[in-house]
Amino acid sequence: MIEDVARLSLLSRVILGYLVVAQFQLNHSTKKMKIKSLLKSLLKKVVSPVEVNQNLTNLVCNTDLALTRLANLGFKPNHIFDIGAYQGDFAKSCIDLWPDTKVACFEVIPHKVSELKKLASSKSSIQVFSTLLGANCHDEFPFYQLESDAETASSVLNTQLAFKSPPQYYPMSTVDEIVKNHFAGHSPDLLKIDVQGYELEVLKGTENTLNQIQVILAEINLLDIYKDAPLLAELIAWLDARNWVTYDICSFWRRPLDQALWQSDFIFVQRDSFLRANKNYSLLE
Repeated sequence: MIEDVARLSLLSRVILGYLVVAQFQLNHSTKKMKIKSLLKSLLKKVVSPVEVNQNLTNLVCNTDLALTRLANLGFKPNHIFDIGAYQGDFAKSCIDLWPDTKVACFEVIPHKVSELKKLASSKSSIQVFSTLLGANCHDEFPFYQLESDAETASSVLNTQLAFKSPPQYYPMSTVDEIVKNHFAGHSPDLLKIDVQGYELEVLKGTENTLNQIQVILAEINLLDIYKDAPLLAELIAWLDARNWVTYDICSFWRRPLDQALWQSDFIFVQRDSFLRANKNYSLLE
């Protein structure tokens, strides 16, 4: 924000200087073509109010804004996997943005599964799967469900915190198996993964479908508060080896202890994605 204000202040001085020159040239009967050339040069240096507003918006990290930018660039998913759907807020946002999309929600916390099924009964575009997702299929797999306000931090991985939560056991599948058995081999266009440190294991279960996915939105850990949670570099390296690159950063979560950055939501796309095709810097190029 401060940099943008400073930039606008500098631009106002540039504009004033050019106007002074323009007035001088007009007073000395400069040819019209020179004035036209001068104004054209000025316009290339000035940021329009629309662009200024866009620049200020771009300073905000927000998942909804990031998805809206994707939509404005022509991304229109037919099918979305919402892994770690909780109570369906992300699914609802996607349906608001893309009314024709279908969303498969994955959640195992029992009362949240009930909420999702209630939501699905009123929105035919939502389908609910009560299963964990990971790198392999299991009949039962431990899941550490936290209570009350900490419920959204529930995970397959246990935390390193002083308090412990006994594991509950749920079935685990993979993205590949779900796509094969429930969607006739059609991969989701958008894969959203928010599973508190287990994101890389979920990605490992996409080996047969990864190339058909267009966008991945995944929560990334920078601190290993969860035991054995892969950190930023490891997840990016795994995706990079499969020709995926970081496209956007949507949110930051800091731990209360010392405000150290704990988690962040990243958007990844394939290296040759149409979203990266334009290599220009601004609309003026």
